[in-house]
Amino acid sequence: SANLTVTGIDSSTYDTHAFIFSSILPASSGQNLYMRLGTSGGIITASNYLWHVSEISTGATSWSNQKGENVAEAKIAIEPTNSSNRGGAGGTIYLTNNNGTNHPTWTGVHAASKVTYTSGGPVLGILNSASNIDRVQLYFQTGNVTSGRLSVYGIAHA
Repeated sequence: SANLTVTGIDSSTYDTHAFIFSSILPASSGQNLYMRLGTSGGIITASNYLWHVSEISTGATSWSNQKGENVAEAKIAIEPTNSSNRGGAGGTIYLTNNNGTNHPTWTGVHAASKVTYTSGGPVLGILNSASNIDRVQLYFQTGNVTSGRLSVYGIAHA
C-alpha cells in the first residue's frame, strides 16, 4: 500500500490515543516514515505540523536531531531498512489534546533497524490548528509500505 490509514478514532470516548506501529517496512531502504492526522474531512495535508525527532544509534556517542516547522507531515522514524530480517520501523505515539478546541499534540518513541545498526529515540509534535482527529496515516517518503502493522488504542481517564 502507499500508506497505512486507521479511522474511527473517537475523542469523545477516550482522552488519549496510542498509535503502535511495528515491523513497518519500506519498499526500499533509507526512506523516512511520516505521520499525518485527519478529521472527518480527510487527511490534513496543510502545512500545520511542527515536529521534532531525535535518534541515537547503536555504537554512537551523540544524538542526531531533526525538526520540521509548518510542514505537511510529521517525521516519526528515520530511514529504516526494507529487510524483514532486521524489522523495519516500530514505536509508540500518544495523541493528546484531541478535543476539537485545542491543538492536538503527540509524544512517543521510535526505533528503526538500519542495514548494519539500529537507531531510535523520542518524537514529539503539535498540529498547529484546533482539530478533532479521527484518523491517522503512516507512509514513507517515497515508495510503498510493503508490510507492517498500525494499531490504535483508546485510553480513558478513570
